[in-house]
Amino acid sequence: GDRRVPLKRWMEPGDYEEAMRKTGELIDDHVSDGADPILVSLLVHKFCQSRNPKLHYLVGPPMQKLAVKLKRVLPDRLFERIIMSFYDM
Repeated sequence: GDRRVPLKRWMEPGDYEEAMRKTGELIDDHVSDGADPILVSLLVHKFCQSRNPKLHYLVGPPMQKLAVKLKRVLPDRLFERIIMSFYDM
């Protein structure tokens, strides 16, 4: 038989509304403050001209590059806690 628990049993429609609003605002802020596409394209061009291009390149502010590196080495839950703390979530 179907053993799934209906959403309405444990979640009300507005339970995550505030978190979703804050997350949307954070995303908008990051998109607005994103790197200039011209600068990114110049870096891509430079990478393409390399004799031995790498498979992956990190492009962005130092904190974003650090986050990518930390995600590779930290346990998932710890990384998520750090990110949520950083964004006051």
